[in-house]
This record gives sequence, C-alpha cells and structure tokens, in this order.
Amino acid sequence: MLDRAEALWAVMTSAFDPCYFAIVLHLLLLVFDSLPVLVKFMAGISAYDMALYDHLAGARREREAGRRADEEQARERRRTELALLRARTTDEREAAEHELTQARVRREKERRALIEELTRALLAEEPERNVPFPEQNGQVRFKPR
Repeated sequence: MLDRAEALWAVMTSAFDPCYFAIVLHLLLLVFDSLPVLVKFMAGISAYDMALYDHLAGARREREAGRRADEEQARERRRTELALLRARTTDEREAAEHELTQARVRREKERRALIEELTRALLAEEPERNVPFPEQNGQVRFKPR
C-alpha cells in the first residue's frame, strides 16, 4: 500500500497537470462539503428561522413570567409571615404588659395591706412582737421589734 501511495505521489509531482487536478479536486470537494453552510449564510432568514425564533422567544417569555410569578408568590409569603410574626409579637407583648400590670397591682395591694397591718399593730394596745415583713424575693420574714 505504501508503494502505491509513493507511486501516486511520484506521478503527481512529476508534472504540473496532475498536481493541478489534485488541488482543484480538493477545493471542489471542500466547496461541496461546505455548501450547506454557505447556502445558509447567503439565503438569509427563512420562515423556519422566524418560527423557531418565535417559539424560543415564547418559551423565554413563559419562563420569565413563571419566574416573576414565583418571586411575587415568595414576596407575598414573606409579607404574610411578617404580618403573622408582628401579630404574634404584639399579642405576646400585650400579654406580658398585662401580667406586669397585674403584678404591680398585686404588689401594691400587698404593700398597702402590710402598711395597714403595721399601722394597726403600732396603734394597738398590746402590739405583737413578731410582724411579718415581706422581702424582695417573695419570702416572708419576721422582723422583731
């Protein structure tokens, strides 16, 4: 096989005509091979290209609309969660303020009752020796006189 290839090469390079025909044949095959691409560039935009472009543009618009709808849904979900969180926080704050107010009223009642009891004990003819005295932590201790 190598002998045949060498023989063809020797014939082709021996004269101008075989070399010329080989080059022309290679160029002709190259043109025929690239002819669909050349026709496409020279023909311009066809109806198929327009239909394909419209289809792809429609698909892109649908994706964008879906993405925007998903974003809007996520925004609404965040707004709803935020409103629920604010409502829950407000309810918890109001409950804590109510408990604080009740605790203050209860302490004020206890303080007034203690003042009245101490006043009665001081004004009594025979005062008691041990009068209960509440401390800050809620425990009661007897304060001797």
